[in-house]
Amino acid sequence: MAVLPQLKSRFVSPNVTRRTGQWPNTTLGGISLSVLAGTVVGTVAIATLSTLSTALPSLAADPFRTENPHTIDDQTEQAFNAMFRDGDYVEAQTLLETADPGEPLAHAMSAAFSYLDEDWDTLKTQYEKTLQAAAQLEASDPLRSHLYRAVGYFMEGGYIFSTESTITAIPKVLNKLSQVLNNVRAAQAIDDTDPELNLVKGYMDLLISVNLPSSDPETAIARMEAYAAPDYLVRRGVAIAYRDLKQHDDALENVDEAIEITPNNPDLYYLRAQILRNKAEDLDEATQVDERAEVLQASVRSFNRAFRNHEQMPPQLAKALAYERCRAQDRLRGRDRNCRNVATEALQPDN
Repeated sequence: MAVLPQLKSRFVSPNVTRRTGQWPNTTLGGISLSVLAGTVVGTVAIATLSTLSTALPSLAADPFRTENPHTIDDQTEQAFNAMFRDGDYVEAQTLLETADPGEPLAHAMSAAFSYLDEDWDTLKTQYEKTLQAAAQLEASDPLRSHLYRAVGYFMEGGYIFSTESTITAIPKVLNKLSQVLNNVRAAQAIDDTDPELNLVKGYMDLLISVNLPSSDPETAIARMEAYAAPDYLVRRGVAIAYRDLKQHDDALENVDEAIEITPNNPDLYYLRAQILRNKAEDLDEATQVDERAEVLQASVRSFNRAFRNHEQMPPQLAKALAYERCRAQDRLRGRDRNCRNVATEALQPDN
């Protein structure tokens, strides 16, 4: 059930587990449990992301809607831009400390940080605040009210999955999924073409569609492209989907388009590096050696570009980036270092 960085490249790479850095081997319905749990962070990010309404409606500041903009407070909008447009999580977290306590987006974003820190008590507090703030919007903004209830229940499912055994968690998580779907449908009944709704739902749909057999990711991609906004987040989500589908060239095309719009976001270079690394791994080492080396070199350059701004990332994300960067460098140079140690050393303040 969980979307949430991913939420790890949605916050951290889904190709490695957060705790071990190894390929995940436990699955539920064909989906890696580590990906499910990790995605809880991303969905917050994304649902979070998808909720940016306007702080300055008179200036049409709403990045989702060209008509009838919704309203959130300035601090939350600035935190949203810092996190998703600029990839500056440190600045975003600082801004969230003084955001409007009645804005569910602010609590959803804060929950993402708690998840990354494995601070389960704070995560519980934040998803509860998300649900409370969403309920308060019922009269004034029913679409966002249902959308954030869906996000809140989604985060609650991630909390349950992270704090209970798999056996006891699964039935509870499935119940939360039902509440998520009910609220998404209620929001769709109000306006199923709303850009904000389609961005959040689009990320959820893409996560599910690329991990379940007999699913239709192309339909989810097409709907997201047709109705969701802003475009740089759409392109990022589509790039993630194509990455996971191993359609490397399509993934590269979309992440490059996102970089053109927001060229200073290190998350996008991290994603680009992953796509290039995956493409290199699919090239034959014997017959495509030159092309493989060229693609790996491009991957390392993108990892290096992302790592240049690792200090503005959450610690867990920076660690994952440093580890994957080391692995890509070793593949390129034909060596095998202890990348856990290399990553730890690279993140020391003096380096």
